[in-house]
Amino acid sequence: MALFGLLKEKCNYCRKPIEKGKEVSAEIKIPGYTGVFKKDFCSQEHVDAYKKEVNTVKKTTGGSCCG
Repeated sequence: MALFGLLKEKCNYCRKPIEKGKEVSAEIKIPGYTGVFKKDFCSQEHVDAYKKEVNTVKKTTGGSCCG
């Protein structure tokens, strides 16, 4: 029965399994990708912490001819 723990949805911030029906969905930006994506978190605090972390990521320019 340990296999069922592997199939549970996990929090995108702390990676702990989330109980069915208790997930908090949010549309978030993922660094390196364009647009926003719907992801699940275990609490609103983790949504806020993830958004804060993404916004503080240092922007760097590439070494290519275009950036």
